[in-house]
Amino acid sequence: MLALAGVLAAAGPATARAPLPTIVQDDALLLHGSDADVAATLAELRTLGVDDVRVTAQWAQLAPAGGSDTRPSFDASDPRAYAQSAFTALDRVVRLAVADGFGVMMDVGYYAPRWASGGTDDTARATRVDPAAFADFAAMLARRYSGTFAPAGATPLPAVVAFSLWNEPNHPAFLSPQWQKAGGHWVPASPARYRAMVRAAYPAMKAVRSDIAVLIGGTSAQGSYSGRGAGPVPPLRFLRLLACVDGRLRPITTGSCRNFTPIPGDGWTHHPYSLQTLPDAPAPADRPDDVPLGGLDKLTGLLRTLVRMGRLSPGLADVYITEYGYESNPPTTLEHFTVGDQARFLAWSEYLAWRNPAVKVFAQFLLRDTPPAPVPVSSSARRPFGDWSSGLFFADGRPKLAAVAFQAGLFVRIAHHRRVLLWGHVRVGRGLRRVVLQVHDRSVPGWRTLSSEPVGVQHGGGSFETSADGIFQRVARRARDPATRYRFLYADGGSVLASLSVRAVVARAMPAASLPAPL
Repeated sequence: MLALAGVLAAAGPATARAPLPTIVQDDALLLHGSDADVAATLAELRTLGVDDVRVTAQWAQLAPAGGSDTRPSFDASDPRAYAQSAFTALDRVVRLAVADGFGVMMDVGYYAPRWASGGTDDTARATRVDPAAFADFAAMLARRYSGTFAPAGATPLPAVVAFSLWNEPNHPAFLSPQWQKAGGHWVPASPARYRAMVRAAYPAMKAVRSDIAVLIGGTSAQGSYSGRGAGPVPPLRFLRLLACVDGRLRPITTGSCRNFTPIPGDGWTHHPYSLQTLPDAPAPADRPDDVPLGGLDKLTGLLRTLVRMGRLSPGLADVYITEYGYESNPPTTLEHFTVGDQARFLAWSEYLAWRNPAVKVFAQFLLRDTPPAPVPVSSSARRPFGDWSSGLFFADGRPKLAAVAFQAGLFVRIAHHRRVLLWGHVRVGRGLRRVVLQVHDRSVPGWRTLSSEPVGVQHGGGSFETSADGIFQRVARRARDPATRYRFLYADGGSVLASLSVRAVVARAMPAASLPAPL
């Protein structure tokens, strides 16, 4: 089942929400492994209950003469004009993923060939990307993965349901320059450049396939406030300037905003990482335009406002979280959250996204930790070897606690009137799952069954069934012991399995009146 396709076809938020489709990106495994490795990775994702995969179409690697300053003579919008061997890995994962029932989201991606950018060396291919050349590449991908294009001697390639234009255009690692000097001050330059790329690529892709979703944004969560013209542009500031409004939402009518028309797009993608804070932590007061997961309401609120003002196309009120995760220590020493913290934060994070009706997709980045490269691969002083440890598995394939919590996650928060709210998502299996909630405190030895009831209902019991999609939301009496732990048992093919146990947390900015509707 193509979960992403179903989400994109749906209109408006449901009163009783199904779980958000989960999208996983791990290019190291899906694009750079052997045939057997890719098949094994997809099998693991299926076992974990993942719905969709996200992969990158690396423009500089796929285009002819990607390392040359001189543009070759070819029709860049025609998939037959490219070396077919360059697409071996991308074609393979699309074929295998679709055959396995996954939806595929493809980043129309970084980096540009040298001949389509202002770069003078291999590290500067994010500089001054040519919008027209980008549009040709985007149109080519729409044609290649339309479901009708067949490479020579092969069957037609499956259709890709959604494309995302670029990755983190508000970050200098992916698009530059981010800032420019004007009137003696540094002001953002990347919103105008990205606006030109979107205005060129969106209609080019839609002219090829009107049925696809072309998503834009892909913004990183944090920005720079130094005023020195360095670092990322904060995502909310980037969005306002993309839509040609100032900090007070007044239209800008000069420069690249002259003769403004609404920004096109079928959804806004965002990466609300909160690597060093709890999932519900908002942006600090001195960083008001950052959007971590705990500040997601600010992003969705601004998108709605800009749509209402006619600055954005209506589809851009919908948010697709296409990257998210927590790094665990170990293996990293750069972050302070443990393997246990990472596991506990998964359901908490998913719940925060689920309760926001504007959010349509949630993400896990990565499946497996990326180990340090043997030589530096980045100019980053903090992470020169490119390692990243947000995987559900360690780099050697050993599962973390997060792999268990991903399949059966539980979030518990203190509600009101001596009550706790328990929210869970069982990804294992299909259809209704019978669940028993359990509690453990110091008043009675061992685990015991917890009586609970659906939200808004005055009766309950010890066991109950999830929704058909594996979601449950229950209310129970709050134990007095602050060390109380909760878990749930569920049946899977006759076996009884337990979820990771968690303590109740006092979640910020969640008044009782904001509890979601009962399932």
